[in-house]
Amino acid sequence: ARIAPGVDDAAGLRVLAYQFEHRGRSLRLTLLSTRVERPEPWRFTLARGRLPARARGEIAVDASLGVALGDTLTLADQSLGVVGVLRGAVASSGGAAGLLSEQDLFDIAR
Repeated sequence: ARIAPGVDDAAGLRVLAYQFEHRGRSLRLTLLSTRVERPEPWRFTLARGRLPARARGEIAVDASLGVALGDTLTLADQSLGVVGVLRGAVASSGGAAGLLSEQDLFDIAR
């Protein structure tokens, strides 16, 4: 049964605030998960690169984070290649957000 009239499909949004080191700097990033097979309609623009297209190992981050396309970020024990740079992907705190697969987010959260 549908809860909201007119809603054909809905998926839960998963959000994780994460702090990590990258090239000697301490960075904060709000991680947002998406299903690779059907990305959600996010409200940001893709400035360079592409959105994550694989279930593992890819992330797109807001330009304000200050990392480059092609960089590798290590979050927990996961290595994520930066495949996209976004504009307007910010958390409610105003800090940078990143988009990655649900599988990677779950592994980082463990």
